[in-house]
Amino acid sequence: MATKEEWVGLFETVVGRKPTADEFMAAKEGGFDPSQIMSIAGFHQNQADSTKATPGKNTEAVTPSKQPMGGVNSQIPSASQPATGTTKSSVDIGMVLAIVSLVLSLIFLLAAWLTPFAVTFLVLSVLNLIFAGVVLFLNLKKQGKLLSIVATAVAGIVLLSSLGALVFHNSQENQAAVDERKTSQKTDKDVADDSDNDDKSDGKDSKDAADDDKADSTDVNDYIDKNAKFDWTEKNFTALKFAGYDSKEGTSLKEIIKEHGKANDAEVSGNDLTLTYESGTGTNRKEARLRFEKQYDGRFILSSGSAYGISESVKVNNNYKSNWTKAEYDELAEGDSETGDGGSKWTDIQKKYGDPKDAFIHLSNYGNGFSKMLDVTYSDYDSDDSKLSYVALDFVEKDGEYYLVHKYSDQDND
Repeated sequence: MATKEEWVGLFETVVGRKPTADEFMAAKEGGFDPSQIMSIAGFHQNQADSTKATPGKNTEAVTPSKQPMGGVNSQIPSASQPATGTTKSSVDIGMVLAIVSLVLSLIFLLAAWLTPFAVTFLVLSVLNLIFAGVVLFLNLKKQGKLLSIVATAVAGIVLLSSLGALVFHNSQENQAAVDERKTSQKTDKDVADDSDNDDKSDGKDSKDAADDDKADSTDVNDYIDKNAKFDWTEKNFTALKFAGYDSKEGTSLKEIIKEHGKANDAEVSGNDLTLTYESGTGTNRKEARLRFEKQYDGRFILSSGSAYGISESVKVNNNYKSNWTKAEYDELAEGDSETGDGGSKWTDIQKKYGDPKDAFIHLSNYGNGFSKMLDVTYSDYDSDDSKLSYVALDFVEKDGEYYLVHKYSDQDND
């Protein structure tokens, strides 16, 4: 059975007009049975009258009961079938709206986390949740109900996630602000420290400059430390500037004391001050002797100096046995005392007679440049008369080579 509205709609569809009042009452008495529409509309009566008006025709051809399946009755739609296509179309629109809500949820989720506009997409997520709720309400009795429920749930989750993204971005911004503030404070502190250090440095430099301008003490006790540590090397000795007798640009006494400390001994004589740095004894002795000259302003500057034992020593042989003859000794050539020109070479002598018993290298500067001398001694007092028991040789250095300038032996007076 159909409702009266459905029956009226079916009547219009089958007959092509609206039912009359009598037809409607007849349908009501029959319980609005769709199968009676044709008889109520007088369709069967019309068919019978047509048959009587045309005798000779085969009545079976027009008898309704003989109609094959698929006739007029089969064309009457059942009450269980959808009345129109409108309802199906509305279901499809609801599903589409639910899908749109899902897509928007995904877009807003990604945008809230990946862009700095979390607040904007949080608001859009709220609106999307409202939209999904409306779609769910419209689809409660339709086929898109399940999809609408999913879309609404996803929209709610996205809203919560967008809120989390907003909190995350705010915490990141706050942390960045804190880091920037700390960096700024550290920079300000570094600038302040640098300024303080500069002030201290300026103050120290000013104090040092004031001390440099002061006259040097002439009390030797101000320059003596019996336990002073010896730290002189050939490199730092040759780095000194010696004024000589005419120049006034020698290294100052204050600079020497500041760099190497007080000396082991000191002596003042008139306008001259001599400092002696020493270490060790015998063949291991090291010494640096510096002479200073007093200037008109009371300051002492370095004028000359000498040192030995601070250069790389020549190898020695403590068990040396004499191998010198008087004739070989006499063949040695002494060169110029200043340049060594014409003198025998040390490398030749060492190659022939071996390492000496003792050896010392002397450095000196009297204001006219550095000079380097080598003193070696071959001594063996247990040798026989055919050999020299003592040979002393003095060399000067020139272009990296030592040349003999003076010789002495135990038989020079024979």
